[in-house]
Parts: sequence; C-alpha cells; structure tokens
Amino acid sequence: MRPLIRKLLKEYDRQAEFDSAYEDFEDKKLLSLILKYLNGTIKFDGGVLPGSGVPEHWEVCLVTDTFEDHLCYGCNGCYTFSTGDDVFTELAAEDNDHTTSAIAISVTELMGGEWMDYYYIIQKFLQNKIRKYMDDNAYPEMHEMDW
Repeated sequence: MRPLIRKLLKEYDRQAEFDSAYEDFEDKKLLSLILKYLNGTIKFDGGVLPGSGVPEHWEVCLVTDTFEDHLCYGCNGCYTFSTGDDVFTELAAEDNDHTTSAIAISVTELMGGEWMDYYYIIQKFLQNKIRKYMDDNAYPEMHEMDW
C-alpha cells in the first residue's frame, strides 16, 4: 500500500476512535467527572485563530496552568482543529498529540488509571469545545490564506 493511502486510512481510524470516545468509555460516572473537570480547567488563551498553511485549519492555544508540567520540551499547548476532511500537517498532528497527552497525564494524577485511558476522551472534548466556540461565534469553515 502506498504511504499516503496508509496515512489517510490510519488518520480515518484514529478519528473514528475520537468520535466514539465517550460511548467506548466504560465507567460513565467517571466520564461525567472527567468532562466536568475538563470543562472547568481547559480554557482558551485568546480565541480560535486561523492556522497556517491550510485554510481549513484553525488553531487555539490553551491556558496551560493545569498541565504545564507535563508538556514536552518545545510544546506550547496549542491544538489545531480542522473543519475539513484533510489530513493534518505532521507538525499540527504532533502538537495535538503532545498537548492531549499532557492533559491526559494531568487527569491521571487526579483520577488515577493510565493516561492513555483518557487520551481519546480529551481529543473529543477539545474538538467539541473548539467546534462549539466556532459555531457560537459564527466562524467560517475556511479562513483566508495570508500570502
């Protein structure tokens, strides 16, 4: 299989896991607590801004107070959201992964368990929160590219 096709299929499978994250989590009471915690602690540091390089990409920087200690070197706590079906740039996907992992580790310290247990829930939460913010503030699906 060609590398691009393999990458597209892998990204599609991963998105499907994000979409069903809440339903797949077995402990619904704990899920409710996690979502309340995330809703109270995950804040945008500014608004949703146009991402660079792709008109469907939007970027939001998060207030990192609750998970800053778990960010890897060079990670800034930003998350890229795509309104299209395109595959993220490698840098955006890596930043999303690092930010989500740092939040998951901080949730683990509070709730126990393994950080990967919370990874997909946090991805879905971030995507839903950004989408809601964009819908509430009438953002377009694509932004103008500054050349």
